[in-house]
Amino acid sequence: MHGPRGVLVCGYAPAEQEALLAMMENRGFGDAPAIFVDAGAAGLALAELLSGLLEKELHAFMAAWKTLGLPSQLWACLTPTSETWTLKALLTELDHERQALAKR
Repeated sequence: MHGPRGVLVCGYAPAEQEALLAMMENRGFGDAPAIFVDAGAAGLALAELLSGLLEKELHAFMAAWKTLGLPSQLWACLTPTSETWTLKALLTELDHERQALAKR
């Protein structure tokens, strides 16, 4: 995947942050920095933006995340195009895509 190895996480409560960090450590992602954004204060959606992972790591990460029982969220992988967007613009675009897919 494009960009440096890491995870940008929006909207997680402190307990959810701890659960995610524990999952990352236990599943071999402890070397990927996790940055938490207070989405509630910024009016942003619950989301994870991943970068620098191999494709098989991405699938393993998402499968491990499902075991945490956290609420549904938006997912994105950093791309050369999206790295120039603000976080709010990226999450807005992801939400529009989610809504369009839900209408199918």
